[in-house]
Amino acid sequence: MDSATPPETLQQLSEDLDVYTRVKVGENEKTPLPALQKLAKDKDLYVREAVAKNPSATPEILDSLVVQEPVNPENKEKEEQEDITIIKKAVAENPKTSTQTLLRLAGENSEILLGVASHPNTPIEILQKLSQHKEVQIREAVAENKNTPLDILIKMISDESEWVRASIARNAKTPLEYLEKLSDDKSNKVKQYCLESKRKIAQKTDLTEKEIDSLSNDKDVNIRKLMAAHENISEFTLQVLSKDSDSTVREAVAGNAKTPRYILDDMASDASPFVKDRVSANPKTSPEKLELLSKEGGERKRWIATNSNTPEKILISLSFERAKSVREAVAKNPKTPQGALAKLLLDEDSEVRKAAASNPRTPPKQMAIEKAKEFIQQWQDSLK
Repeated sequence: MDSATPPETLQQLSEDLDVYTRVKVGENEKTPLPALQKLAKDKDLYVREAVAKNPSATPEILDSLVVQEPVNPENKEKEEQEDITIIKKAVAENPKTSTQTLLRLAGENSEILLGVASHPNTPIEILQKLSQHKEVQIREAVAENKNTPLDILIKMISDESEWVRASIARNAKTPLEYLEKLSDDKSNKVKQYCLESKRKIAQKTDLTEKEIDSLSNDKDVNIRKLMAAHENISEFTLQVLSKDSDSTVREAVAGNAKTPRYILDDMASDASPFVKDRVSANPKTSPEKLELLSKEGGERKRWIATNSNTPEKILISLSFERAKSVREAVAKNPKTPQGALAKLLLDEDSEVRKAAASNPRTPPKQMAIEKAKEFIQQWQDSLK
């Protein structure tokens, strides 16, 4: 059973009198090819089944298991047929099974056909035939198969079984436009699988504007939120989503680097404080709106202090804020004037001083005291 067992030992154990030992050798992926070839002809059913399931078995070995004559002639006909079914089912499920062998198995019973319908190497003509099989499980397997051609999936989209339609909804090959159709299915199972598939699609970075437009109208908030933050979103869709009923979607629009200024300026008066925070942090927001937003309290001032588009006069004003987090943000802003940085370099808080010292615009420390005094005096005069 151990993958570290030397091949020569496995070869020796393949001839052991104990059936259970031979079964385990047949299962071991490191078993050498000559041993697997011999075990494929073993008189014991479970040894041959172990070989049939072994992912290291070659297509030739797997094919030999399907076409071989009955190994135990003493078996009754019904028992022999059951034995063959077990072997063929294992072969049908083995990923190494060839197209040729799958064609051999295409006329077998439903138990075997289930493996054929799921197999990545099954020929298109067989998948086409099985897509119309009377048994739901087989049609479901075809609908789930990632290699089933799109035209076959589309024909199955109106299948009477919710399990088949749900499998189509879960298949990664099913296009968005058909997922939209299945989203209105009467079955909750189908609807749920559609939602899961659309959420996976929504996370892709290479979506087209058409796909984004479609998903932006989805009932699911999480999908609309992902679209609002997408880099390929169109200006029109951003404008639509900026009016979305859910504030988290509007937050995503306000935080999107692609959102144009006129939309951001319009969102500066949004009812949600969190949306306003994202507008305050977006460098495309106009200086005029940033000035208005800076007059509002809370965390918003900190976001404005981090914004590279914030006017100097606002940064100067914010450098006098009580909140340490605001002063630290001003100290880090590359647009903060030297006078304000000189003042912050002498701040009572060590983290603010450290942030100011790291800013490339900050004057040398020996000049800071004089510049800070001058700056504070100018500030006081401006307030008179």
